[in-house]
Amino acid sequence: IAVYLDLGLKEMVDPNNPTESIDWDMAFMRFNIQVNGGTSGPGGMKVLKVTDSAYDDMTQAPAGDYITDGDGTGATGYAMEDWYDYDSVNHGVIPFDLFYVIHGQDDIYYKFKVHSYYDAAGSPAMLALEWATIDAP
Repeated sequence: IAVYLDLGLKEMVDPNNPTESIDWDMAFMRFNIQVNGGTSGPGGMKVLKVTDSAYDDMTQAPAGDYITDGDGTGATGYAMEDWYDYDSVNHGVIPFDLFYVIHGQDDIYYKFKVHSYYDAAGSPAMLALEWATIDAP
Protein backbone atom coordinates (compact mmCIF):
# COMPACT_ATOMS: atom_id res chain seq x y z
CA ILE A 1 0.00 0.00 0.00
CA ALA A 2 1.39 3.38 -1.00
CA VAL A 3 1.40 6.52 1.10
CA TYR A 4 0.51 9.67 -0.83
CA LEU A 5 1.85 13.14 -0.10
CA ASP A 6 0.76 16.64 -1.10
CA LEU A 7 3.92 18.77 -1.03
CA GLY A 8 2.10 22.11 -0.85
CA LEU A 9 -0.23 21.07 1.97
CA LYS A 10 2.63 19.21 3.71
CA GLU A 11 0.36 16.31 4.56
CA MET A 12 -0.57 12.80 3.57
CA VAL A 13 -3.61 12.50 1.33
CA ASP A 14 -5.83 9.61 0.24
CA PRO A 15 -6.76 9.96 -3.44
CA ASN A 16 -9.68 7.81 -4.60
CA ASN A 17 -8.03 6.67 -7.85
CA PRO A 18 -4.34 7.71 -7.81
CA THR A 19 -3.66 6.87 -11.46
CA GLU A 20 -6.37 9.35 -12.49
CA SER A 21 -6.06 11.91 -9.68
CA ILE A 22 -4.15 15.20 -9.39
CA ASP A 23 -4.83 15.29 -5.64
CA TRP A 24 -1.35 13.96 -4.75
CA ASP A 25 2.22 14.87 -5.63
CA MET A 26 4.36 11.95 -4.48
CA ALA A 27 3.75 8.34 -3.49
CA PHE A 28 5.96 6.13 -1.32
CA MET A 29 5.95 2.36 -1.10
CA ARG A 30 8.92 1.01 0.83
CA PHE A 31 11.94 2.28 -1.16
CA ASN A 32 9.98 3.26 -4.29
CA ILE A 33 9.19 6.94 -4.79
CA GLN A 34 6.74 8.02 -7.49
CA VAL A 35 5.81 11.47 -8.73
CA ASN A 36 2.39 12.31 -10.12
CA GLY A 37 3.34 12.35 -13.77
CA GLY A 38 4.08 10.10 -16.71
CA THR A 39 3.16 6.47 -16.02
CA SER A 40 2.19 7.20 -12.39
CA GLY A 41 -0.49 9.84 -12.81
CA PRO A 42 -1.89 12.84 -14.69
CA GLY A 43 -0.20 15.55 -12.57
CA GLY A 44 2.58 16.34 -15.05
CA MET A 45 5.27 16.44 -12.37
CA LYS A 46 8.93 16.15 -13.37
CA VAL A 47 12.21 15.91 -11.46
CA LEU A 48 15.87 16.75 -11.91
CA LYS A 49 18.57 14.99 -9.88
CA VAL A 50 21.09 17.41 -8.33
CA THR A 51 24.52 16.10 -7.33
CA ASP A 52 26.74 19.16 -7.72
CA SER A 53 25.09 21.68 -5.36
CA ALA A 54 24.32 21.86 -1.66
CA TYR A 55 20.67 21.46 -0.70
CA ASP A 56 20.75 24.50 1.62
CA ASP A 57 22.26 26.69 -1.13
CA MET A 58 19.58 25.90 -3.73
CA THR A 59 17.14 28.84 -3.95
CA GLN A 60 16.31 28.71 -7.66
CA ALA A 61 15.53 25.67 -9.77
CA PRO A 62 18.16 24.96 -12.40
CA ALA A 63 17.32 24.62 -16.05
CA GLY A 64 17.86 21.11 -17.30
CA ASP A 65 16.35 17.89 -18.57
CA TYR A 66 13.60 17.14 -16.06
CA ILE A 67 12.15 13.63 -16.31
CA THR A 68 8.96 12.00 -15.07
CA ASP A 69 7.89 8.49 -14.12
CA GLY A 70 8.29 6.21 -17.10
CA ASP A 71 11.46 8.05 -18.15
CA GLY A 72 13.68 6.33 -15.56
CA THR A 73 16.21 3.78 -16.73
CA GLY A 74 16.07 1.18 -13.95
CA ALA A 75 13.70 -1.64 -13.12
CA THR A 76 10.83 0.60 -11.99
CA GLY A 77 11.16 3.42 -14.50
CA TYR A 78 10.43 5.92 -11.73
CA ALA A 79 12.12 9.30 -12.14
CA MET A 80 13.46 9.10 -8.56
CA GLU A 81 14.44 5.43 -8.55
CA ASP A 82 18.13 6.16 -7.94
CA TRP A 83 17.90 8.01 -4.62
CA TYR A 84 19.57 5.24 -2.60
CA ASP A 85 22.32 2.68 -2.51
CA TYR A 86 21.68 -0.86 -1.31
CA ASP A 87 24.28 -2.26 1.08
CA SER A 88 24.26 -5.96 0.19
CA VAL A 89 26.51 -6.87 3.14
CA ASN A 90 24.30 -5.33 5.85
CA HIS A 91 21.13 -5.39 3.74
CA GLY A 92 20.46 -1.69 4.22
CA VAL A 93 19.12 1.21 2.19
CA ILE A 94 21.39 4.25 2.31
CA PRO A 95 20.37 7.55 0.67
CA PHE A 96 22.92 8.95 -1.77
CA ASP A 97 24.29 12.43 -1.08
CA LEU A 98 22.00 14.10 -3.59
CA PHE A 99 18.65 15.79 -3.83
CA TYR A 100 16.03 16.47 -6.47
CA VAL A 101 14.35 19.55 -7.84
CA ILE A 102 10.72 18.81 -8.54
CA HIS A 103 8.67 20.77 -11.07
CA GLY A 104 5.34 20.33 -9.40
CA GLN A 105 1.76 20.88 -10.28
CA ASP A 106 0.66 24.51 -10.70
CA ASP A 107 4.22 25.30 -11.91
CA ILE A 108 5.65 25.28 -8.37
CA TYR A 109 9.25 24.13 -7.85
CA TYR A 110 10.50 22.24 -4.80
CA LYS A 111 13.85 20.99 -3.63
CA PHE A 112 13.45 17.53 -2.09
CA LYS A 113 15.84 15.32 -0.11
CA VAL A 114 15.63 11.92 1.56
CA HIS A 115 17.70 11.95 4.76
CA SER A 116 17.11 8.40 5.93
CA TYR A 117 15.12 5.24 5.29
CA TYR A 118 14.99 4.01 8.89
CA ASP A 119 13.56 5.54 12.05
CA ALA A 120 15.50 5.79 15.33
CA ALA A 121 14.48 2.23 16.28
CA GLY A 122 15.78 0.88 12.95
CA SER A 123 12.37 0.20 11.42
CA PRO A 124 12.50 0.30 7.60
CA ALA A 125 10.35 2.39 5.24
CA MET A 126 10.12 5.25 7.76
CA LEU A 127 11.61 7.91 5.50
CA ALA A 128 12.86 11.21 6.90
CA LEU A 129 12.20 13.79 4.19
CA GLU A 130 12.89 17.46 3.67
CA TRP A 131 11.47 19.78 1.01
CA ALA A 132 10.91 23.47 0.40
CA THR A 133 9.65 25.66 -2.40
CA ILE A 134 12.24 27.41 -4.55
CA ASP A 135 12.10 29.93 -7.38
CA ALA A 136 11.49 28.82 -10.94
CA PRO A 137 14.46 28.76 -13.34
